Amino acid sequence: MGNIRKIVAGSALALLCSSSVTAFAQSREQQTIDEVVRKAEAGENENGFCSRTGWPTGNNYDGFVAFLRAAAVGSWKMNTFNNGNCELNRVTKVHHESGAKCVSYSLWKCSKGGTCGTGAVVDCLDANNKLRRKE
Repeated sequence: MGNIRKIVAGSALALLCSSSVTAFAQSREQQTIDEVVRKAEAGENENGFCSRTGWPTGNNYDGFVAFLRAAAVGSWKMNTFNNGNCELNRVTKVHHESGAKCVSYSLWKCSKGGTCGTGAVVDCLDANNKLRRKE
């Protein structure tokens, strides 16, 4: 019976530790999201922030198309571009127009070595994955 208690206690400890690691990672990610929102809304200087985010790097068209295809109100993505800029996008509206799925989203962005700011964009994607930005 003593060995079973040790196994159960050890399993509980392992579960607690893995939950703590996951909670820490989520907490760190939320802090980074909160920071880019704060910096962008205040119009602050980037000051190396983008290089510290740990967000995915690249200008991935296929990944962006996948984001638009899966977009639902409240969904979001973040990335660091090849030029060192970083951006958080949060979907605010999805509608269809002329056979295309149109996604409205708010953005919070920082330019490497420059300033941070906010914006809003509407991108439409047709059935052939042709992207059109509405101005």
